[in-house]
Amino acid sequence: MLNRNCSTPSRRPQPAGRRRTGARLLGVTLFAAVLSLAACSSGGDGQAASGTSGTAAQGSSAGAVGDSGQSAGASGNFKIGFIQPDDDSSRYTTTDVPAFKAQLVKDCPGCKFLFADSGGDASKQRQQAESMIAQGAKVIVMDPVDSVAAASITAAAKRANVKMIAYDRSIKSKDQSYFVGVDWPQVGVVQATSLTEKLKADGVDPNSNRGIIVIWGDLQSEAGFGTRQGALPILKASGYKILAETNTWDGPTTQQFVSSQISKLRNRIAGVFAGNDTDAGGAISAYKAANAKPIPPITGLDATLAGLQQVIAGNQYMTTYNDFKTEGRMAADAAVKLARGEAVTAPIVDGVPTDRIHPIAVTVDKIQELIIDKGVYTYEKICTPQYEAACKAAGLSKP
Repeated sequence: MLNRNCSTPSRRPQPAGRRRTGARLLGVTLFAAVLSLAACSSGGDGQAASGTSGTAAQGSSAGAVGDSGQSAGASGNFKIGFIQPDDDSSRYTTTDVPAFKAQLVKDCPGCKFLFADSGGDASKQRQQAESMIAQGAKVIVMDPVDSVAAASITAAAKRANVKMIAYDRSIKSKDQSYFVGVDWPQVGVVQATSLTEKLKADGVDPNSNRGIIVIWGDLQSEAGFGTRQGALPILKASGYKILAETNTWDGPTTQQFVSSQISKLRNRIAGVFAGNDTDAGGAISAYKAANAKPIPPITGLDATLAGLQQVIAGNQYMTTYNDFKTEGRMAADAAVKLARGEAVTAPIVDGVPTDRIHPIAVTVDKIQELIIDKGVYTYEKICTPQYEAACKAAGLSKP
């Protein structure tokens, strides 16, 4: 809670039964101080706060979407932040963020775009949110590193009259103003269904000693947990045995795991459920390093450029496409509406206006229709000289 005279921040009482270390108490106090300075220097009208020279050091970058130069309060142009959780997948830099910025330009040409990458660090993400609040952001769009820990960021933003949009993964708080994200359990359903149907089409007997190895992704994340929640019942119902499983989003870790399973199980591995395209790439590398052929059907997620190229080359059976461009556009549109004090219309889920992006399986025969023709990636971007022959064999062409 901020003092009305803006001299020093008052301390909020700690929740009962929650232990705090001295360092954690200091962090809360400093965060409150930042919010107090932001409120005093911005005057609540969305203008930039003074004394924000530490932004670059915290990994944030800012750039004006337009060149209006007018104050936010007078022109309706605002500072709007976007905090991505990490750069482990190329999707943010190639799809989500460009789509978000393009929509922001369309909806609010004079708005200023603030950006940060949290590098998978929840503490760093908190610092980045503090910086954006101190700079006078009216809305922060955040893909949380930790959905539970992000609740305290959302509560603090609300106290500073900053709207928070949860992006891609939900924040465990009703203080968020909007959520747009992926239907993660359905992602699991799509991947598991694609894999098991492929195995059946290939004549793999569920009653044999052959089965599936699984890389779930990070089960502490909403994406990993949700994907497993949707996939596991499908895998179990198929009759195919899960021979081994692990959970990681890290390609080299996946490669090491799959290598060990190839040595142990050899041709008993009929399929690989890989949590995303990075995991799929690690699995493919393991098979190539072991010179183990044929490579079994491998799933993926994110429809990354590398993942799509592996699908075209025949090394990966499928990837899962979520329309991240639409997700980015929807987040930007909602951010501008909230900054202007307008309502965001969406179905209410757990007290929060919510929109979900529905996943689609992308096999080689769907790349033209779903990826190239829709402009997700151009033919030239996908079909580089290394993959040109495979692209022609797959019947891919310029739209």
